[in-house]
Amino acid sequence: MNDETPERMTAPQAAKYLGVSKQTLYNLRSAGSGPASYKIGQKLFFDRRDLDLYIARCKAATLVAG
Repeated sequence: MNDETPERMTAPQAAKYLGVSKQTLYNLRSAGSGPASYKIGQKLFFDRRDLDLYIARCKAATLVAG
């Protein structure tokens, strides 16, 4: 994570940050299994801390002890 990563991201920015397609992010949101998001007017946003938490949860759910 660098200083240029915004605290609030649009869906395309959030998808890039997570390494998934925008459609996958929308599908996760629709299924209720994606990162927290919110709308301001018609625009969808994701906070970086929520994306980081989502990554941590995915990692914990798939972690295999060696």
